[in-house]
Amino acid sequence: MFTKRSFNLEPFSSPLFRRLPLSAQALFFHMVLRANNAGTLPLYLVRLGLEESTGKDLEVLINNGFVHLMPKKNRVRIDSWYTYVNPKEPTGYYLKTTFLK
Repeated sequence: MFTKRSFNLEPFSSPLFRRLPLSAQALFFHMVLRANNAGTLPLYLVRLGLEESTGKDLEVLINNGFVHLMPKKNRVRIDSWYTYVNPKEPTGYYLKTTFLK
């Protein structure tokens, strides 16, 4: 998992995402930050984020197609992962450290 991620703001400013309840949006950001590089995360990490949400937020994200439940693996997969996050894109921090070497 990367310690820094760069986000593409286009999907987050879409009308579908903006119509979601704020607690569902917060849960989705929590999931994006904690996901591995393949866009999946264990279900227990999602449940940690659910403590502050309404409980139906995961269902809202699933019904709107933002995430899929993988019950056999006990994981959650973020759909269109590379639309939201580009882990291959170097950050300014990476460029500065390579310049100093």
